[in-house]
Order: sequence, then structure tokens, then C-alpha cells
Amino acid sequence: MTKSKKIFVCFSVTLIASALLGTPLVALYLALSPKELAPYLLFPQKITNAYKNIFLKPYGVAGEKVNVPLANGGHLCGFYFPRPHAPYTVLISHGQGQMEQQIGLAHAALVSNLNVLIYDYEGYGESTGKATTSNLLNDGIAAYDYLIEKKKAKANQIIAMGSSMGTGIAANTALNRDCAALLLVAPYNSLAQAACDNINYFKLYPSFLFPQPDISCMPFMVKDKQRSDASAANAAVQTASSSAAQPVVIIHGALDQRIPVTHSRQLVAAYKETHPTKVQSSTQSKDDSNLRYVELPNCHHGDFSLNIITDELNGIVARLEASKKTLLSKK
Repeated sequence: MTKSKKIFVCFSVTLIASALLGTPLVALYLALSPKELAPYLLFPQKITNAYKNIFLKPYGVAGEKVNVPLANGGHLCGFYFPRPHAPYTVLISHGQGQMEQQIGLAHAALVSNLNVLIYDYEGYGESTGKATTSNLLNDGIAAYDYLIEKKKAKANQIIAMGSSMGTGIAANTALNRDCAALLLVAPYNSLAQAACDNINYFKLYPSFLFPQPDISCMPFMVKDKQRSDASAANAAVQTASSSAAQPVVIIHGALDQRIPVTHSRQLVAAYKETHPTKVQSSTQSKDDSNLRYVELPNCHHGDFSLNIITDELNGIVARLEASKKTLLSKK
């Protein structure tokens, strides 16, 4: 937690404590709720010239500024980087803050010779609209649909990738749309839980006083468990055929204080409960599981080399290509 956040928390707790002696307790309690403070703590303010420092020709790949249309008539602003003969496209949902500060995520994917679309959510950068948790989830779906409809990408060619706050958005996209793979960098079990981990007094609030809907990576990890018993037989066949070719990779720093590594460990544990194969760790040389978990022992939140992301993307591509060859050999 930054110094400014600590000061803010101390000031807020003091106000709550002082209110206990007076009548405005309820009003103050509600005013300091996560739902009311979300616009100031979670979402960034609009800035001018949002993309003036974005390098549009990394590795000789000319980036194209694009507008992703939204159902409400607005648009998301993003950048599309095409690679000649790229076998896959990485759809990046970035973390909290402006896209300009996180364009390195796109560069990490370009090194792997992949197409890249990175975009700003509603209310971020030069995108229209207002940032809300509901809009964030819809924005990920809109960016995916844009790749399918405008860039003619196929579902089995899209790798959903999320970083920090964007992990829940990427996981939701992969849950509601067919994706080739999912890569999560410093994910959270629940955005509400991550908020409580950073601001302790938020634990005093019930779930309905947090921004709704909550954003979470968990539904994707347990999606097979949520299938109804009535369709279990058919679902089992579909899952066996689809999930076998869908790698899931989680990367997390063990010293992360913003999103504690316990979030990723909980996600891995949930996945293991709903999938029969074991989970591969970063110490294993043979990848025999759909889920690969890489825990970086000496890393904090986002302070590790982008080469790690590039290496994991290369690993995902290798597995997808191997799966293709296996399917072809069986025909």
C-alpha cells in the first residue's frame, strides 16, 4: 500500500471512529463504502493526450490505432499490432491505470511473433463511457468480438491475457467466449477480496456495498463444476474435447503485497478440484496438465521481467501447435 493510501485509510478510520459518538454514523459509513469510493480508488481519471508516449513500431511492427464499437454506441480505444503469418492473436486486458503505462505487455507478446490487441476500458484513456465493474466485463467481450468480426480472427486463434485488475476481465472473456488459451499475470480470486487486502477497513462492509457485479477469476477455474447435473453426460464429452486444447497459465510473485499470492494459490486449488489432471508447477520440465502455475519467489507485483511473459506465451503456442498435430494424426 502506498503512503497516500495509508494516510487515506487512517483518515477514513478516524472519521468512522468519531462518527460513533454522533448521529451521522450511517451516512458516513455509507459514504466511505467500497462502492462509493470505487470511482476514486479503482478507476483512473480521464487524461489528455493519453497515448502520446506509446511507441507504435516496436520490433518493426506498425501499430494501428483502432476503435472497438460498443453496444451503447460508444467505443473502446486500443492498438492492434499485426505480425505477418502470426498463428495466434493475444487479447490483452491490462491492469489498473492507463494503457500507456502498460504497453510493455503488448511488446512481450510481439516478441513471440503474435498479433496483439491491447485496449482501454470505458472511462480509461481515450475510450468513451464510464468505468464500472459491469462495463469492464462487457468491454472484454466487445474487444474479443471485434477481433472476430473486424480482424477475422478465429476463436481457436485468440489467447486471452490479463494482468492484475485485467485478469478477472480476461477470465470472464474466456468463460463466455471460446479462446485458444488463457494467461493470467498476478490474478485475484475476487476483486472485492483484493480491495479488502489493500484497505483493511473494507472488511467491515457487506458484499452489496462493494461495486457490483464483482469481478473474479474463480468462475472460469470452476466452470466444469458449475455445469448442471441434467447435462453432465454431454458436458463431460464436450469438456474433455475442448479443455484438452486450452492451456491456462498463471504467473504470480510470491512477495506480491497488492494482490497476495494466496489468490493464485486458491485459484489453482479450485482448478485441481474440478479437473482430474494434476497442475504443472514452474519446477516441472514436462507439461502434462492444462494448467501451468508459475510462482516467482523473489518478485513483487509486476516487477518481474517481461521475458517471463514472452516465455510463457511461447510455451502456450508450442502446446497449441502440438495439440493440432495430435488431432491431425488421429484423423
